[in-house]
Amino acid sequence: MKSQKINRNALPIAIEQADEMYNHGLQIDIEIQEDLKKDPNNSPLGKMISANVLIGLSIELYLKSFMIVGRKDGVVYGHNLTDLYKEFPPFLKSAIEEEYKKVEKSKNALLVEIGLMTAQDVPEKPTKEPFDGVDFRDFNQALQAISNTFVESRYFFEKINDEDWAFVKYAFETARCIALSIKNVLNDFRNGRFKDISK
Repeated sequence: MKSQKINRNALPIAIEQADEMYNHGLQIDIEIQEDLKKDPNNSPLGKMISANVLIGLSIELYLKSFMIVGRKDGVVYGHNLTDLYKEFPPFLKSAIEEEYKKVEKSKNALLVEIGLMTAQDVPEKPTKEPFDGVDFRDFNQALQAISNTFVESRYFFEKINDEDWAFVKYAFETARCIALSIKNVLNDFRNGRFKDISK
């Protein structure tokens, strides 16, 4: 994959930006939960899409922050989270996946896939299951399920086209746990926890 060397001095800025996106996404998710308590039948679509953009880009920036300090070939281009994660060495993947198991997950997590009917006539109902039966307890399956969250959400209006349906996937709690897992291991990496392994 194509990559670019980034000055290591950019690391604090990349992490601060990732943190801010994470925090703003979290605030929007809290608003979404409150909105749905008031009216469970009225999904705040604009807020969901915005939270997706923020948390998806936050995860991307945490992954790329790792690359700034730990990848000799620099930062890989692209937004697909699974593709970025594939570039990581096994010892970091193992640490991130273990951390994901430890991160406390909300028991009331909102996991939604909303289908917007865009056809002129009444189309057939969608045949696929929401999130295709993903086991969100497994880091790799969870990451794959949200891997294109940023790209799919940033220009969602473009999906309103000639297709019968446009879908919004919302798995913010899963994305939050993934982001936190990567951030925690990144902090450990910066603090020298993997110094002997990474040589």
